[in-house]
Amino acid sequence: MPTIRGQEAMLIGISGSPSSGKTTLAHLLSLILPGKTASFIIHQDDFFVPDRLMIPPTNGEPTSHRHTADLSAFKRFVEYSKNEGGPPPAFRSMQPVDQRERALSQISSGLLEDLQSILAGVPSLREDRPIGIVEGDLLYHSETIRSLLDIKILLRTSREESRARHFDRPNDEATGHERKSWDTRDYFNRTLWPHYAKEHAALFDHGDVEDRPKLRVCQGVGIAVQPLLNMSLDQTLRWMVDVICRKSEEVAYCRDREMASLTDDKEGIEFCRCNDGFLGRIRQTIFDFL
Repeated sequence: MPTIRGQEAMLIGISGSPSSGKTTLAHLLSLILPGKTASFIIHQDDFFVPDRLMIPPTNGEPTSHRHTADLSAFKRFVEYSKNEGGPPPAFRSMQPVDQRERALSQISSGLLEDLQSILAGVPSLREDRPIGIVEGDLLYHSETIRSLLDIKILLRTSREESRARHFDRPNDEATGHERKSWDTRDYFNRTLWPHYAKEHAALFDHGDVEDRPKLRVCQGVGIAVQPLLNMSLDQTLRWMVDVICRKSEEVAYCRDREMASLTDDKEGIEFCRCNDGFLGRIRQTIFDFL
């Protein structure tokens, strides 16, 4: 769908454990967003460094998952896409062209129609503001990237389920370009899962990503964490739509307040982000009540 150039986009971040369905759900979500809203997808995998360009560690330690991606270029790309209402016109993703068809084959058309009608009824999504979906493993570790995302979603699977899915899918689905290290069990065991667990440990009880989410911590950084492990695709998509319905209204509320502050005679007043800090938690309580 063509993007609305020159108008700031609302960005929805989808991150989570390896093989938790981020790419599939990003494509499904792009299909059910309101018809008049231009949508686009940014895949973080497009910014991962090919094997042939990686410099292996000299100390025998496993390569850091964070260091296998060009996060500086990714951050600039997301920032541009947010400010301009879409990616650079000349950009071409390296992801397989049939990803959307694969996603559609895994879910019923009736469910998509039901969820599309729900999103169509959300006032803040009926505006002309474009919506972008950013999906990848490393969206929330850095404030500079996290702050660009208006809605932040974290998907969850158990380690065993993640590993089973990772080696069950077609080889070219892990990344759109050649990257053989993705296909090794050593990379999953020593790099992929350990770094996911380390980056997100603070969000969960006992620092265990398979334990219960720490709700106050998650709300403090504005991340909606999937409540259960290994939810089905249908359940996950329904949950995501519910999150987007609630969070998009909060984003619209914050945006209206920010616009109002530009003409406010009072100086020195700053409005917090949707769920950051004490005021953000009060706002969350108000929206839950309404």
